[in-house]
Amino acid sequence: MKTKIFIIVFTVVFWSIAPNYVKSEPPNFYAIEWERFCNTWLVWVERYPVQLSAGCCDIKHYSNKKLIEGYKGESLLICNGEIIDGSYF
Repeated sequence: MKTKIFIIVFTVVFWSIAPNYVKSEPPNFYAIEWERFCNTWLVWVERYPVQLSAGCCDIKHYSNKKLIEGYKGESLLICNGEIIDGSYF
């Protein structure tokens, strides 16, 4: 019986105190990795602009022209759920 009471009290105390010791915002590792990827990718895009496109790393890059012209007039460049059309140029 004492064990059950201890577990219940410990749980209540732990969950009331623990949030105070947690950082409010964890680091955004996705953004950090995305920046690293884009910096590396754009080096290759600058080297081979006809074969590769910058995509969402640099929307206004000239290598995205084919993607924005798209297939039958529909843009093939979609970044974060948003269709990127010719209005970005």
